[in-house]
Amino acid sequence: MRLALGASRARLIQQLLTESLLLSVLGGALGLVIAYWSLAGVSSLVRAIMSATDMPLTLDVRLDARALAFTAVVSIATGILFGVTPALFGARVELIHALKGPDATAGGRRRWFTFRNVLVSSQVALAVVVLTVAGLAVRAFVDKQHVDPGFGVDHVLLISFNPGLVRYDEPRARAFYRAVIERTKALAGVSAAGLSQFIPLGVNNGSMSVIVDGYEMPPGQDRLSVRNSVVDDGYWRAMRTTVVRGRAFDDRDTQSSPAVAIVNETMAGRYWPGQDAVGKTLRLRDRSGPVIQVVGIARDGKYGEIAEAPQPFLFLPFSQRFRPMMTMMVLAKGDPAALSAPIRAEVQAVGASVPMFDIRTLEDVYQSRAMAPARLTSAVMMALGFLGMTLAVVGLYGVIAYLTGLRTREIGLRIALGAERGRVIWLVLRQAIGVVCVGLLVGVGLAILTTPALATPFDFRPRDATVIFVVLVALVGSTLVAALVPALRAATISPVTALRDE
Repeated sequence: MRLALGASRARLIQQLLTESLLLSVLGGALGLVIAYWSLAGVSSLVRAIMSATDMPLTLDVRLDARALAFTAVVSIATGILFGVTPALFGARVELIHALKGPDATAGGRRRWFTFRNVLVSSQVALAVVVLTVAGLAVRAFVDKQHVDPGFGVDHVLLISFNPGLVRYDEPRARAFYRAVIERTKALAGVSAAGLSQFIPLGVNNGSMSVIVDGYEMPPGQDRLSVRNSVVDDGYWRAMRTTVVRGRAFDDRDTQSSPAVAIVNETMAGRYWPGQDAVGKTLRLRDRSGPVIQVVGIARDGKYGEIAEAPQPFLFLPFSQRFRPMMTMMVLAKGDPAALSAPIRAEVQAVGASVPMFDIRTLEDVYQSRAMAPARLTSAVMMALGFLGMTLAVVGLYGVIAYLTGLRTREIGLRIALGAERGRVIWLVLRQAIGVVCVGLLVGVGLAILTTPALATPFDFRPRDATVIFVVLVALVGSTLVAALVPALRAATISPVTALRDE
């Protein structure tokens, strides 16, 4: 009509582009408003996830000038990018067909493969990828909760000491630790107590160079690096870590007796394959280092990360390898936190000047160190997945509603000629199903190709058929519901109203 009244095509393109920019800028502004309202909730979620962790991780969640500038650029670019093409096509409209009405314009040229259908299929495909990554992250978090760390997580209280800070020498520090352990074991509600240099899955961990007698080194390597920790004889019962062969540390291991060590199952199998590691020897640091005899093999565990592969680990006795800073593990019969006050009193009686720090339960350390990153990753991925699914649903609804509006008179005529409402609903849904199926097929292919590259940084399985199946079911259900709304509306069109202009 505007072209027929004398408007130039440039003027028409300008008008359509202005409308597109207006919509995109309004969308960007609405997005900023929603982001501002959601900021408090997001910040609270991040704080709740990260508050218990002792890892140096921070997330700066705020709206600043960079966020505003980015939103403005994206909004304007989106308006121009997705406004130019429709404006150019709209300016080349045929006047005779256009003046006959929307059905005449669309009729005879109705094709399934259109730019808008490609966009919706792309949205569905990207939603499949994002939801698959989110599902894999959640699945990884669930799997980690069922991983056996090799030690008992519950009912253990941790208290760290460092007598060296108050100038205790080695004999005095040893006497301090011995007295604290004895007094703690005598408390009601305590089952066991022990010492360890490092907390399993804690922030700090140690490693040392060793030479395994009889093991042939790889070419170009003259020593091995293995993780290690210094523990006392009470560590094994307090942490409920089993010594599967040989013996644990005991009173026989003194400063004047032969040096001993306990290795884990992985170290025993890797460096003494097909042999009994108990009785074998190794040297610390280099070939001139002290000879250490293996007296026991401990069950494998998790030492640095909950998802780590089995790796060698070496335990050295505190009685032979003094370390000023140690952590006491107290196995409680009930709530371990309830023991903090009685233990504090006993420590004050032994050495009032010795500082105590990091008083917390092993459960807290486990959840914060091992579970917090996976929990945060799964929460962020789920939010992105929900956003992707929402965009796909909204896009599909918009396209189907628009195309259904173009066919209003056609649908009215079909109903007037006796078409059943079920057939009208299927007529509308059929096109939506085609668009969704193409998006799902492309999305599954992209997910299979891209998830292996994301598996390592985000620590989840590269592929999981169950997750993909759940994602497909969720997307099929949500997109069909979105398409069903305009389909039901089309089925209730009054033939009289639809054909009134005829």
